[in-house]
Amino acid sequence: MRPGLFVIFAFFFLSGINGFCQTQGPIFDHDPSNEKFKEWVIEHTDWSCLNESGCCGRIIVSFKVDRDGNLVKPTISRGLEPLVDAAVLQAVSSSPKWEPAKKNNRAVQSKQQ
Repeated sequence: MRPGLFVIFAFFFLSGINGFCQTQGPIFDHDPSNEKFKEWVIEHTDWSCLNESGCCGRIIVSFKVDRDGNLVKPTISRGLEPLVDAAVLQAVSSSPKWEPAKKNNRAVQSKQQ
């Protein structure tokens, strides 16, 4: 990864949480903190576009993980530069399956940012 470029993924499980249900957010590669997903995206992004743009900063990506563990509808919530944004979005879009979020031990769709 190039110095000065940070790819940020904040994970929020956005399902209703109350005292009567047990919830678990989606998990990537058996890592509840999902740090492995950040590493995976950095590793699978084509950073050659940075040679052209020379930019640095932070990119925030939003997406959903459906009940089957597929990553769907990825979008750039906060972009940096069109070429870099497209490279990150392409890597995120090619993500392997996740373990879906669960509510009362049933798989549910969840939104990530």
